[in-house]
Amino acid sequence: MSGQKTPNENRILQGDSARVLTTLPDGSVHCIVTSPPYYQQRDYSTQIQIGNEETPEEYVSALKQVFRECWRVLRPDGTLWLNLGDKYQDGNLLGLPWRAELCVLAGSPQNGVVLDPFVGSGTTAVVAQRLGRKYIGIDSNSEYCAITN
Repeated sequence: MSGQKTPNENRILQGDSARVLTTLPDGSVHCIVTSPPYYQQRDYSTQIQIGNEETPEEYVSALKQVFRECWRVLRPDGTLWLNLGDKYQDGNLLGLPWRAELCVLAGSPQNGVVLDPFVGSGTTAVVAQRLGRKYIGIDSNSEYCAITN
């Protein structure tokens, strides 16, 4: 099924990333660019958010579930870019589109599919679209999804 068209291209999907990823075909994504939530650092105001687990072990287990599915949907020649550090200034998240841009350019062909399973404010989706790629974003927070869509 590698390279199969993904019906959710150019969409932001709301839900638990691990569960939503199960709906995507094997080998359907060229590039994954993401920055998962930190462990117990922020409250994203959803019941199904990653990062508010009771223990670090539970947090790592939740991330492993997501990245198992990421591995499945990633093409054999695909690339995964993982950022584990966000930057805030005056309480606001600083989107770093130039960093996402480098990842998207290096990791996907023109018209390729770029996935962000923790899309948040949508930086990866915006960059992918601007660079002529298709995108799939997933987030558990309905407010982020509404803003990004």
